[in-house]
Amino acid sequence: MRTVMVEDYERMTRTLISKGLKREDYLVFESADRDTALAMIREITPDVVIMDMMMPDVDGFTLAGEMRRSTYLPAEIPILIISGFPLDNFQSESPRCEINAFNNKPFNVTELVDKVLQQAMGGCALLPL
Repeated sequence: MRTVMVEDYERMTRTLISKGLKREDYLVFESADRDTALAMIREITPDVVIMDMMMPDVDGFTLAGEMRRSTYLPAEIPILIISGFPLDNFQSESPRCEINAFNNKPFNVTELVDKVLQQAMGGCALLPL
């Protein structure tokens, strides 16, 4: 069974993503904040991480970087940033080498995760889906 970690401070968004993934037989772990997400990756090794860009305590690029620098999240695990804002709004943000894909909302969750899982990590590749 494929495992996905979903990090979003909005409960409704986490629930919608989780329900869609569970219908497709994904095992889903949810996090509502930075500290919970970092603690969670010490306990599980997801096949993919999906996180929102805009959170009250941290932005998605920063959290992705923290996860990448930890010893708990293997480098080959794809990280997908989702946002209601276009990527162009974040051009001045931190480098995006820590993430594999950026996608705007709305989207089809299952298709999105399947595409991310199929991606090969090749350096700093920001892949729009």
